[in-house]
Amino acid sequence: MLYDYFDVYPRILPVGQCKRVTIKPRYEQRSFAELQKEGRIWVDYAGDNGVMFDGRPTKWGEFEPMPVQGYDEATDSWTIDATLPWEGEFTLRLMFEPTGGKAKEIFHFAMYALEEDLFCLRPFRGDMHCHTSYSECGNRDENPRYVAAFACYAGLDYLAITDHMQRDPAVIAQKYLEPFELDFQIIPGEEIHLLPKPVDTLVCRNRFEPAVHIVHFGGRQSVAKYMNDNFDEFNAALNAAADKMDPNENHKTRWLQAGTDWVFDKIHEYGGMAIFAHPFWHAVMRENMPKPVREYVMKQRKFDAIELIGLSANMQSREDNMINVNWWMQENIKSGKMIPVVGNTDSHGARGTLNRRATIVFAKDKSFESIAEGIRSGHSVAGQFYDGEGPVLFGDYRLVDFAYYLCREFYPEHDEENKLLGSVLMDNLRGNCDDATVKAVGKNRLTKLFAKFWA
Repeated sequence: MLYDYFDVYPRILPVGQCKRVTIKPRYEQRSFAELQKEGRIWVDYAGDNGVMFDGRPTKWGEFEPMPVQGYDEATDSWTIDATLPWEGEFTLRLMFEPTGGKAKEIFHFAMYALEEDLFCLRPFRGDMHCHTSYSECGNRDENPRYVAAFACYAGLDYLAITDHMQRDPAVIAQKYLEPFELDFQIIPGEEIHLLPKPVDTLVCRNRFEPAVHIVHFGGRQSVAKYMNDNFDEFNAALNAAADKMDPNENHKTRWLQAGTDWVFDKIHEYGGMAIFAHPFWHAVMRENMPKPVREYVMKQRKFDAIELIGLSANMQSREDNMINVNWWMQENIKSGKMIPVVGNTDSHGARGTLNRRATIVFAKDKSFESIAEGIRSGHSVAGQFYDGEGPVLFGDYRLVDFAYYLCREFYPEHDEENKLLGSVLMDNLRGNCDDATVKAVGKNRLTKLFAKFWA
């Protein structure tokens, strides 16, 4: 993150295009007008790929002055006309040499250049697997509205509430946020399992076949409700499909395999995105998904993305995630193309959980359609973000490289904005501020931040 006394904008530039970059003191004690009375100021640069602008290799510790730069007296700011010649990160330094003294760095900052195909997209960080009090195993104190407010406070741009076998809780949160016209949004979802029999209610009921966990993200109606309301049809379809599978396989295993196909197909029928959730979750020291089912799902490849990073922060979950990462890499090599990835928390308690794992999606806008298209096309990065540790990111190399820059340079400011808005939302839930206040504080905050960072 930038040195606290100065602001720099924009910091993300299109490759090969000249853009005016402004460095401005945030406080009067760092005024350039005053500093220039004591000596001279300039900005120098180095490309982080080890090459200078003229193409020669960078020497150890070598920086060169930016070609076009100068002082704007009217705004008390230093400006540079930057043309970054290739995609990647660049380090720049604000230098000061006192009269008769030795030159020293005031502070350094990082800029990033992007080719047009990525420059025209924006990063949206979210979680597509989260539970509320409507799940039997969820936190009793966290209703959908509260979870939505806390997700914003934690730094997310979007959240899919995916209670077990229920889409309605997400709609409750979505309707709560609608009047505020915020950049932060809730996208409906549900976590789908296979019902062994129909039930009177799906609310706070975790009585399902535990071997199948599929996240339904963004579809227009509930797959779980259809399954329960039309159980005889559903069960007959699974048994018919299982009868056509390898007779050497156990019938229950075949029934589960057929069930994954049915769920994936129904999600797509409803316009949703299907996520293969935590394939290597170990519950009570046993593997939750039978290996034949997991391998069948991967072979069929009916899902849109794999939940590469998920579960909790304990050692068993970290181990499960890393096994999953290696399985994903192996399958990428075998197929010759990258399987799209997401990172989620599978949160059952928002506090201390949300934004510890997340997905950064590069998309045209924050609509479900754009986010889903970004993920399906491989423009997503799955990551874990634990307190006291650096981020750990997975996905396409080019996107991961840029995402690490964002984690260091963009998200600290982004998260400050979200924390303010999330606090106002929670104050609204407590009855301490009205809807107009939330709308006034929150409208277009993320849009304005993007406008500041992107040239």
